[in-house]
Amino acid sequence: MQSGSPAILSLRSNPDAGEVNGIAAIELLTRRHVPLMEAKRAIEAVPAEGSHDLDVPTVEDPERLRAELQSVGLLVRVAPAPRHAIDVNPLRERLGTS
Repeated sequence: MQSGSPAILSLRSNPDAGEVNGIAAIELLTRRHVPLMEAKRAIEAVPAEGSHDLDVPTVEDPERLRAELQSVGLLVRVAPAPRHAIDVNPLRERLGTS
């Protein structure tokens, strides 16, 4: 069962850390339910583009994730994913409930 909230990560290379440990970074992302190929592409995009934003389905502890990704050579900004409001009125009307 998933425990945590979705978030958007802004990933950048840490110039003070040297090279990014791509395998470890991908593992950290897949543990948060990012599909393997999406995680791989995100990590490959960081040096090519300078930064990369990534939707992460499950972040249990943003500070822990930030620290873990920093330990593998990435600078990370974690922002909560926007929540989409759901208009339940059409559903209530269709079901005949108030």
